Amino acid sequence: MWKYCLLLFCFCNACRFSMQAQTVAWSQPPTYQALEEYGDMYKVREQGKVGLVSKSGKILVRPEYDSITPFHEQLALGLEIQDDKYAVKAIIDQTTCRAGSVADKYYVQEEELYFSGGKLAVYDDSNRYGYLLPDGTLFIPCQYMRAYPFYEGMACVYKAKNRVCYLKSDGTELTTEVERQGYVLIAGTAFNESGEACVQGKLVGRKAFVINTQGKTLREAKFSGNTPKNFTFRKSFKFQNVEKAQVSDGVKPYKEGSLYGFVTSDGKKTILRPQFAEAYPFRNGFARVKLNGKYGILQLLPGDFAGQLDKHKVRFRNGKGEKVAYTVSVPPGYQGKPVTMTVSEGGKSEEMPLDLADGVLASFSFVPHPVGEEKTMNIHVSLASEGLLLWEDNQTLALEYVKALPPVLSVPQVTSAFRMDSEGYIRADSENKVEVYATITNPSSFPLNITVTMEGEGLESTSVELTVPAESRRVVSTVIPDIKERKSVHVVARTSTGLEQDSVINVKPFI
Repeated sequence: MWKYCLLLFCFCNACRFSMQAQTVAWSQPPTYQALEEYGDMYKVREQGKVGLVSKSGKILVRPEYDSITPFHEQLALGLEIQDDKYAVKAIIDQTTCRAGSVADKYYVQEEELYFSGGKLAVYDDSNRYGYLLPDGTLFIPCQYMRAYPFYEGMACVYKAKNRVCYLKSDGTELTTEVERQGYVLIAGTAFNESGEACVQGKLVGRKAFVINTQGKTLREAKFSGNTPKNFTFRKSFKFQNVEKAQVSDGVKPYKEGSLYGFVTSDGKKTILRPQFAEAYPFRNGFARVKLNGKYGILQLLPGDFAGQLDKHKVRFRNGKGEKVAYTVSVPPGYQGKPVTMTVSEGGKSEEMPLDLADGVLASFSFVPHPVGEEKTMNIHVSLASEGLLLWEDNQTLALEYVKALPPVLSVPQVTSAFRMDSEGYIRADSENKVEVYATITNPSSFPLNITVTMEGEGLESTSVELTVPAESRRVVSTVIPDIKERKSVHVVARTSTGLEQDSVINVKPFI
């Protein structure tokens, strides 16, 4: 079993941790079907509906629209698509991110999905046109055959077929010099960037004129076919592209195989291992990614993860290994967040939750589980939070196997200096004594502390405490003294570990 405990420490220079380093956390876990940058926020799609969230993942506009237009004049439209028509359900204020609902049903043309001059050209179920204000109320009721957006404080409307007029920003009609000359305006363009419009008037015949925003005639329009030669149409409206900031904090996506991760801009340090189907640059500390088919938002945090073993060599004695301690430091930003540690070594892998509510340094101990008797083992540690692989570490352990074989005691015997006669007797030396010995052998891989005793009637008893080195042997000897006649001596050798050997030695005097 893994033994896990949480420790609280102050960070010191010895800990491989730097507040200048960077890691990431979810500011919004992956829950959305789609996620795209939308100014300083994100447009999201959930269950087929679109809303807005902040970079931190806070819901600003609930996902309840079929589409949300880009902001223009700090206003956007929450739309519902019905029979290929765009119904205005809400008007969204960019400053407050408040979505004001529109009580009645109004529609907008696909090419005119924006407020201009503080007004929105809309039409109703009767296909009559008017203008909405930002608060969702009507500026001008739906009464026109066609109404176009305001430009330069003026808007061209068709009151009927072949009956055109221009509205001022206060809603009153502009009386042009062409009309004062008796012409009826039957067609007109929007005012261009120079404050000019081209109108067609009908009196006896038809004539085209270029007018300004005060209705004054500037010149007669000249045509080449159907194209005016002395008038320039206003450029088509385009929403301004959101200015993209530079990649923040020196972190960028990188690809490995089919997956994306993040590295420092110099490519020297991995911030997150590849795990995303899509990953986009960090902007102002946030980035959108796709994981497991859903989009979420990552946030950069200061700090880094680091791990360290307390030893890199482990001994196994009789198959039982020493404990190893592993300490991991976690950035302060993960204090209180759910973090799961997975440790894989040998033939074992286990997950455990880290309770970081009170600290940022955790330690656990374990006994390695080698599959065979390999000399090295790889320890793999990973940290994850809410499906996000935060960090991985690989450490190597050297393994030493210590054999604990039992000692071996030989039978008591005489040394080679003594000779046995034909009758099986050992002749004593000139002092009428015979040297007897026993050998203790240690076949183990570690030292052996043991006591060896030799005794018997007619034997000079002895007891010796020995330290026998690994895979070595030691000799314990004594003598049979004062041999005056032929006799048999029963010699017994014993050890403090319970071993015992004996032999009968026949001896005779020197003479």
